[in-house]
Amino acid sequence: MNTSTRPKTRARANCQLVNLGPVEIPHVGPRLIRVALPPGYDQSRKHHPLLLMWDGQNVFEDGPSFAGGWHVHAAVARRAARGKVAPVVVGLDHGGADRIRELAPWSPVGTSVTDHLLGWVTKTLVPALAWQFRLNAMPGGVTVGGSSLGGLTALYAHLKHPEVFGNALVMSPSLFLGRNAIFDVLKNTSKPWHTKVYLDVGGREAGGKLQRLTQRMRDALEAQGWHRHELQYRVVKTHDHNEQAWRRRMPRALKFLYG
Repeated sequence: MNTSTRPKTRARANCQLVNLGPVEIPHVGPRLIRVALPPGYDQSRKHHPLLLMWDGQNVFEDGPSFAGGWHVHAAVARRAARGKVAPVVVGLDHGGADRIRELAPWSPVGTSVTDHLLGWVTKTLVPALAWQFRLNAMPGGVTVGGSSLGGLTALYAHLKHPEVFGNALVMSPSLFLGRNAIFDVLKNTSKPWHTKVYLDVGGREAGGKLQRLTQRMRDALEAQGWHRHELQYRVVKTHDHNEQAWRRRMPRALKFLYG
């Protein structure tokens, strides 16, 4: 990954927003990467945690989403203002029509490139970001997050690459993909030595079917050894499947992951 070009920077809710790219990802294509540096960010200190979010178009902005963006940078800025741990947030854009191939390990459309994407992120992107922005690239310092397909991919990434992603922020995950194949991945995976999983769902999503699946995932994680301090499961009965709901749930997710 070439980060030698001067990035475009602008302020966003007291965070400094840095645009990288578009960056060419093998087997995937060019993707824009945005980095939000929280208030108090100090490049001379190598300890800042990293929160990598899928569906980067919706992480900061309202435009690409029918229900508004996540505004993750605003939630992080509020944490920084209270003296709480505030991660550097990285939003990796999806490929529009190719999103399902990128974020569905068992894509029903075409051939999945999820494993290619994760290979590039773990071997190229995370080390490059850690060097450029002085991040804590140990598993405990790196969280991968997303919602819907992005939530599924976040959990999959944590299980497949725990040596990089020590934590997962999993909102409204599409656990039904590949006939619930993520449950087999979990069953055949040893519990990571470092793990924190935030898992949630809205009660109105898919007529309650998604809640039943996420409850099954919670039970499966607990049966495989996840303890209370390693797993938080949350159901918000009134929430639908959209960015507005995920934005409202973000502060609680950050509190669990970062204290």
